[in-house]
Formats: sequence, C-alpha cells, structure tokens
Amino acid sequence: MASEPSTVHDAYRSHPEARGAVRLAADAKVQLEVIIGKRPQVRKRLMLTDEEIHVLTNAAMSEENRLSVCILLATGVRASESFTAQRADVFLDAARWHMPAS
Repeated sequence: MASEPSTVHDAYRSHPEARGAVRLAADAKVQLEVIIGKRPQVRKRLMLTDEEIHVLTNAAMSEENRLSVCILLATGVRASESFTAQRADVFLDAARWHMPAS
C-alpha cells in the first residue's frame, strides 16, 4: 500500500492528477491548503536532561527493569523492539544487534 504524499512536491511528483490541481490552483488563486489540507505542525524533539536520566536510572525498580531502561537509553530502540528481541539477533563480540524487518 502506497503511503500518502507528505509534501506538495511529493504529491506533484507521484500523482499526475495533483499536477493538474496545482496548475489550476495557481491559475484560480486557490490556496494549496484547500486542496491538500493544512501542513502538520513541526514536532519538537524531546530529549531527557542529564538529571532526568540520573533519576530514571536510579529509580526504585527491579534490576531487570533498570537494565532494560539502560538498554533503551543506550541504544535508542523502541521498547517494543527491545522486548521482542531474540538472542540470536544479538552479536556481543561484534557489538551488533540485528533488527529483523517487521
């Protein structure tokens, strides 16, 4: 299933009918927002501060959970990727973790 175009440029390139709509919009002084909708807000990247990381890694929890949190923080993987990881995909000697296609 093809993904929706994320920009006017993507729509213009991937959909011949969009080319006509863009030309019509320019001729009729129609705003593209009316045709393709409002642009999504830019999401601010959230990052933990050093203090928040310290609190998180020293919180009262089981050792297993604390290590899981440390792995998530160190690798940047999603929690679901970490929890579904298979030992066969982790190569400690090569410091490599293979993430199979989902």
